[in-house]
Amino acid sequence: HDSLLYGDSDDIYAIMEKTLTMEETARLTAIAEGKSVDADCAMISLNAYHGNDKSNNQGLGWYLYQGFINMDMIHMIRPRAATISVLEMTGAEIKAMQAGGFDLQGDGNPYEYLLFTKGDKELADNTVYKLAISTGELTEEMRIQAEETAVSPTEAIGQYLKELKTVSVDRIRWE
Repeated sequence: HDSLLYGDSDDIYAIMEKTLTMEETARLTAIAEGKSVDADCAMISLNAYHGNDKSNNQGLGWYLYQGFINMDMIHMIRPRAATISVLEMTGAEIKAMQAGGFDLQGDGNPYEYLLFTKGDKELADNTVYKLAISTGELTEEMRIQAEETAVSPTEAIGQYLKELKTVSVDRIRWE
């Protein structure tokens, strides 16, 4: 049974014990991205309704629900960028970026950024960290400073799910 699920099949990545919230799915997605590029922290934006006809197609797409997680599910939640980028920033700069949110349309109505750190550590203001983020969630100015990796959000999520095999809130950790 396990070899069918995890060995030969490229289609089933993991089993979800129970439906996750958007925030829990964001945690899983950000940790997957951070782990895949050996970062210290990772950030992802949420696609919350903004009272207009615009949506954030660059951040978290949806949430994971109970049952099998296959490539269709990964495509449903993944950030749309082709790659993950790494920025070297101080803790203070990362916190300021998170507080400002992701202003995709440049209209002063930003989407919320969620920040996750390795070991759930608090970021020190003057320490420089490696921040993983979907390349599509960066401003043009930030893209110049970022190191774009060859890793896609899709690959990162798939790899992390294969490691977890069975997904539950308490198993989504970044040590």
